[in-house]
Amino acid sequence: MGLIDLLTGIGTFVNGIATLLTVFKKQSAPDKKQYNAKFKYGLLDKNLNFVGRTNELKQISKYLKKKNKITIYGTGGYGKTQLANHYAHKNEKKYKCIIRINASSHIELKSDYKEIARQMGIAYEKNNPDYETILNDVNTQFTKYKNCLLIYDNVESLESREPYKEPINKYMPSNNFNGHILICTQKSPSDKNKAVEIGIFSDFEAKDFLEKSITGINNKEIKKLSNELGRLPLALSSAATYINNGNAVSVEGYISSFKEEIAILDASYKDDYDKIITTTWILTAKLLSEEARQFFNLCAYCSSSKIPLSLFIGGSSHLPPPLSDKLSKMSDVSALNHNPMLNELTKYNLLTRTTKTQSSEVYIHVHKVIQKTMVHTHKKNLEKLWLECCLNVARYNDYNSNNSDNVAKIRNALTIANYARKSNHITYNSISKIRWIYKKAKKVLNRNRYFSEEDKYLAELEYVENDSGGTNKMKLETSKPPKSTENEPSPSSENETKQPEEETESPTKPALNQKIKKQLS
Repeated sequence: MGLIDLLTGIGTFVNGIATLLTVFKKQSAPDKKQYNAKFKYGLLDKNLNFVGRTNELKQISKYLKKKNKITIYGTGGYGKTQLANHYAHKNEKKYKCIIRINASSHIELKSDYKEIARQMGIAYEKNNPDYETILNDVNTQFTKYKNCLLIYDNVESLESREPYKEPINKYMPSNNFNGHILICTQKSPSDKNKAVEIGIFSDFEAKDFLEKSITGINNKEIKKLSNELGRLPLALSSAATYINNGNAVSVEGYISSFKEEIAILDASYKDDYDKIITTTWILTAKLLSEEARQFFNLCAYCSSSKIPLSLFIGGSSHLPPPLSDKLSKMSDVSALNHNPMLNELTKYNLLTRTTKTQSSEVYIHVHKVIQKTMVHTHKKNLEKLWLECCLNVARYNDYNSNNSDNVAKIRNALTIANYARKSNHITYNSISKIRWIYKKAKKVLNRNRYFSEEDKYLAELEYVENDSGGTNKMKLETSKPPKSTENEPSPSSENETKQPEEETESPTKPALNQKIKKQLS
């Protein structure tokens, strides 16, 4: 064999090895093409009116060069979600995967993880796998993306100090995760070195925002409006929307109306923040149609995120007119995106809505601060009446389907029941409805494998097991009916010492009490 033949043989051998290594590398490397290279989930649309927050954005970018997890914290309505959303859009080209997860409760977390698994194409032999399997599979997939941004929004629990509150870290990917994590919460984290605090707008940010939001506003008006509203981002946004849509209302006209309304607030509003947010809501509410105002008042007692419209449509017969009439005609889900009532509330930035493609369910999302404000504005009789409507809607609804939409419905029913239970104005007749909702929640959450320690706590909080009879009893603020009022006849003496009978799951739906219809219409 000559030298040339020898060299040729060596070259062929080397090429063969290189080919084998290439094939092996392709087979062993994660196949990212099986999913979208730009996989997105839950990311909000880009906010074209976003301004400022330059220092906060620099801090986030600086911290993420050294750490992979940062907490954005601050008071509700200061713009934490919008800051995280803007960072995501601004740095979109850096990431192969951007996901925003609603972490306001364990139910919402689990619901989002299930939907992410479905959209990623993760298949299971069983139709209803246990949640731990889904969580592990989705987080494993996250680690396969070298650059992935995860946003955990509306986080309720950072650490595990509270009973039945699991820390958010339990849901996050392991140390093998190579991407970045943003946590948005109102709670102040224990480690401030891994956190960015967000506050009110600076003078420059307020000016920039108002110039972008209100056409033709001058410097004098900007200064007066931003000072009057304390440079609160949520309040300025509400004012801008009012001025732009409020039948040619001027900036001076808005400020004048604002001063009139804030001057007559009662003493229950202690600080400027509550007074300002409440007044901007009161002004906006005056622009709404009757049915839109009724619908939004109902939303005050639900979850802040993923309120299924089908909950209200299914219970429309228990609501006052004109809302009951409008909802009863919403059978065509495909036309809901063009619904005048929902468009009206969206126009005034009071809610956002998303449509789930798989089931065509329409979800309503409301800012927690606005919900809290609405509840505060409800006086004793009004709160009692709205809660009674909500309880009827929650009690006489269909929860038989086995899907995530049904879980969202029962979750909101549970939120309504918790509000009613804690209210000082609850009627004695509502007790059996609250008990029924708790029991139904346990069944639905167990059936859908969404049950966690927190959900177990919520569903069983007001129950004690009767050792002798084995029946569940509800612990209330008082074991007796509330004292009678002028408008509400007192129960008979025979019923004063015993609990109301347990409601059955009869599909019979009683008509809405005429007194409620009259006072809410």
